[in-house]
Amino acid sequence: MCSSDLEDTPTLADHWSVLRRRRRIVAVCVLIAITAAAAVLWSSGPSYTGTSAVVIRPISSDAFQETRIEDVGASTEAAIVGSTVVARIAARRLGLEPAAAGDLRTHVEVTNPVGTLVLRIAFTGSSPRRAQAGAQAFAEAYLEHRRASADRIRARGIARNGSRLAQLERDLAAALDAVNAAPAGTAARAAAEGNRDDILGRITAVTAASASLERVDTEPGQIIRPAERPSAPSGPSPILVLLAAGVLGLIVGATIAFVRDRMDPRISSQRAWRAVAGTDPLAVLPSIGSASPMPAVFDPDGRTAGAFRRLRVAVWPQRGDGPRRIVVTSPTVSDAADAVAGNL
Repeated sequence: MCSSDLEDTPTLADHWSVLRRRRRIVAVCVLIAITAAAAVLWSSGPSYTGTSAVVIRPISSDAFQETRIEDVGASTEAAIVGSTVVARIAARRLGLEPAAAGDLRTHVEVTNPVGTLVLRIAFTGSSPRRAQAGAQAFAEAYLEHRRASADRIRARGIARNGSRLAQLERDLAAALDAVNAAPAGTAARAAAEGNRDDILGRITAVTAASASLERVDTEPGQIIRPAERPSAPSGPSPILVLLAAGVLGLIVGATIAFVRDRMDPRISSQRAWRAVAGTDPLAVLPSIGSASPMPAVFDPDGRTAGAFRRLRVAVWPQRGDGPRRIVVTSPTVSDAADAVAGNL
């Protein structure tokens, strides 16, 4: 087969030829990718996602004080839902040991729509029941933690005010003694009465603060969407995952095939021959099988015999010109040169 004039730029046929020659590499990469994806799917099993939603209620020490969304810190509260403290409460609600909190945290994801006080809690489990129970447990655990935290803060404030009030009452007793001890109409009596009135004012303020703390409602919010049992697995279907793995393996295999072909020193195409020799090959001969090394004799009408005839015409002297002797050799120790010479 005589070569024709082709451009140096690789064509689609050249790329296809590379993939066909390196098809084993491509097939192995595709097989490895699909096998790995199948192993991951088999080991992990199907996953289900349960979802619940909680609305945050701002807690203020003043019943008439307006609280903005930014003051509540919804994004911070979203991070608290996935904290270890909340996870331990969720583990207790699920009947698990506290050590399971770390694993539970890896299955929960919390989002907060911008400009809202709503927390969406998604929990991924190996079964619909576990997914539903996990999402509900984290929602309830968060509200329990927030209520307990607010109760502790209120209790500390009340206790602190109680200590201050006890000290002020002792100061008041001392101030009353000073008032009674000072003669009427004197400067000492006036100073003692002023100190007494100041202490009484502070007692009134502390008493009012304690009463305000007693009235604080520590309700942290409510679940506006209880977790429902998912009816279908979450995530992409196994078939889609396997197809994606096959495509990825095909891309990786094709890349390796082209790199190997680029680094291969062997001449595997007419284009490679032109790059090395600077001219087109006289002919391209198919491989000669060792079982039938003389196709020109035993199969004169075959494709291999025709290729040898075209090569013979190409090297045969024309009008007395040209070589008188032709040396047929091989770069390796084999019978290939003898087979070529015999067919010529």
